[in-house]
Parts: sequence; structure tokens; C-alpha cells
Amino acid sequence: MRRLTAVLATALLLTGGCTAQPGAGQVSVLATWTGEEERVFRASLDVFERETGIKVEYRGTRALGQVLKAEVAGGRPPDVAVLPGFGDLLPYIRDKLVSPLQTVPELAERDGPQWDRLSRGGLPHLYAVPVKKDLKGLVWSRPRPPGTPAPTAEGLLAAGDWCLGLGSPTTSGWPGTDWVENLLLQRAGPAVYQRWVAGDLPWTSPQVHQAWTDFGRIAGPRGSAALLTDFADAGRGMFDAEPGCHREHQASFIAAGYQTRRPDGRTPAYRADFDYQPFPAFSGAQPASPVAADLAARFTAKPAAERLIRFLAGRQALQPGPPALDDRLRERLLGQDTLCFDGSDLMPVELRTMFYRAVLEYVADRDKLPELLNRLEQVRRTLQDDQDRRYDWVTVSCGR
Repeated sequence: MRRLTAVLATALLLTGGCTAQPGAGQVSVLATWTGEEERVFRASLDVFERETGIKVEYRGTRALGQVLKAEVAGGRPPDVAVLPGFGDLLPYIRDKLVSPLQTVPELAERDGPQWDRLSRGGLPHLYAVPVKKDLKGLVWSRPRPPGTPAPTAEGLLAAGDWCLGLGSPTTSGWPGTDWVENLLLQRAGPAVYQRWVAGDLPWTSPQVHQAWTDFGRIAGPRGSAALLTDFADAGRGMFDAEPGCHREHQASFIAAGYQTRRPDGRTPAYRADFDYQPFPAFSGAQPASPVAADLAARFTAKPAAERLIRFLAGRQALQPGPPALDDRLRERLLGQDTLCFDGSDLMPVELRTMFYRAVLEYVADRDKLPELLNRLEQVRRTLQDDQDRRYDWVTVSCGR
């Protein structure tokens, strides 16, 4: 669901100085990134190695959840693991398998108070720092003619011709959960959204039902095609001579996919061929921006691990691309809108998995919505009633 995006900033002064110290130790890192994503992350780790003399042993795997669980259970955890959401981290915090971090002023200096609050997830201590961030809930399309007003939320719902792909090599359905989450956030506002993510708002509530119904309008008659389309391919139809679709709801990382050479030899360019606007709040709702982050946490007490965390906390974490796009995304990530984490990333894994599956079933058969919401509600109640699992709910999902 995510692609590593990073802008390598100038070198940071770390605690103890930035002069390399031969034999300063070694730190192991486990994350999901392989291929080009790994190359980008390793470039940042190389800077850390040169500055500190600490050697980094990096491993990337798409099966991070299973690998980390097995290594922790076997008593051989990595020093640092980068997890794709706070919901994946919380069970390890509950079982005291993650070490809390000391004060990390680099995080607040880089990102501001909203990200400090989001990174704590409602807990009194800080356990992880964002390594990579994505702005979500963006509407990508061909550039509007100059002077054309941005469409409203209701206008976008009625527009049709959405590019939609629900397939994914790892977890099909997540592009639809992004839609449901953002529609709930933009219509009901951050307070209601936060109650839902924390497990305190029923899935059968009018607000959640409305979000699913709105998503049904977006999927429209092309739902069956979306089930067979990979999310990475969904927006390509926007750039055809005769576009097969006209707009896509996707996170900021998708811009890198747009900027690839097409069969006709053209390479779409930001501003010239595509642009974005945030999906706006509905009339009367508080503006908010959904975001996602991969979080680095310390699984051992090694000083080198703490030092790497502090280093990562001070790095910029935006996608490579035209400076104008990077700057614009950075402004929104640090702007005035309330920031709210992707809801499914924070949910207990059982509920998250059923959420993904429910999206696919709903798109295939809209008449099943009451049945699907009742199923999801039953899972929520079961988890809420299990006192041993109460700690698996993230109580703070918005930055203010």
C-alpha cells in the first residue's frame, strides 16, 4: 500500500557530534522496502553510517508482520523496525516489547505539534517516529483551465468517471477503505472520525452508513472493473488521447507512478499534464487532511538504535519529484488543517482485514451493505468486550 518516499536533507548534527567513529557499533533495521524503495532508504542510512561510524544491517521484506512477530517471539528482534502504521505497533507496546524513546526534539522541530501528537497515538510516552509520510485523500486529474473553480465535495460525488482500482499485490481493497475513511472524515468531521477509529462509534451508525453510500456513488457502474484493476494502473486512463476516466482519489505517492514513460513515448509532467486538489470538506464540516506514516520503533535498548531513531526523526520525508510538488505537499503536511491518520492503519488487525474484504464485497454487490456493516459491527463489539484487547485501540488519530 505504500511506497518509500524520501528527500535527503542536509546532514544533521547528532548527539555526540557528526564525526565518524570507527567501531562505534552496529544496528539492525527491518522494514518493508525492497528494490528502488530500499535503494532510496539505504541512501539515507549511508549518511548515518558516515556521520556516526555505526554500521547498519538493513533487511527489507513484504512479509514484515510475520517476520517481526517470529523474531520477537524467538528472542531475536531487530534493533529498529519500521512498521506501516500505529495499529501494527500497538500490540508490541502493550506487551512491553518496544522501548519508549527519550525526548526527541528533532521530531517537533521538523514536523510541529500535530505530528508529535499523532506519533504518540494517545499514549503518554513516545515509542516511534515517522520515517516516511504520505498526504492522502487527494483528487488527481488533468489540470483545470485557468479561472475554473475547484469542485465542491458534492460536485465530486456527482462527477462520475472516477479512476478506481481495488487490486493490490499485498492487500486488495485498501483503496476503497481510503475512500470510506475520507468521506466519513470530510462529512462528519475529525471528532466523529476519531471516535470511529477508536472503536467507540458503531459501524451501523448513520455517519458510517452515509460514508459507505457515498463510496457506492463513486464506484458507480464501473465497480466490477475496479475489482480487476490494480491500484497502480487505475489512473493511467487519464492520460489517454480519449481518457477512460478523469480523476483519481489517491495518496501523494501516486505522482511518481504518473511520471513514467507511456507507450506513445510521452512522460506526463506535474502541472502540465496532472495536478491535484484535496478532497474538500462537505458544507459545514471542519477541514481535515488524512495522512499516513511508516513509523520507526526501537525493539532493543542499544544506544546505537536510539541514535538512529533520532537521526531519522530529523530527516525530511517527502517523495522525490519536481520541487514545486514537494514544496506544496510539505506545506499541506505542516499546514493549518487538522491531520488525521488513515483509520484502517490504526485498527486491530482482525477489524482491518474484514474492512478490506467488505469493500470488495460491497463493490461487487451494493445490496449487501447492511449485512456487511452488521458483520463489521460484530467484530468491533467482540474486540471492545475483550478486556485484554482494549489496549489495541488507538485513541488519538487526529493531530488536534
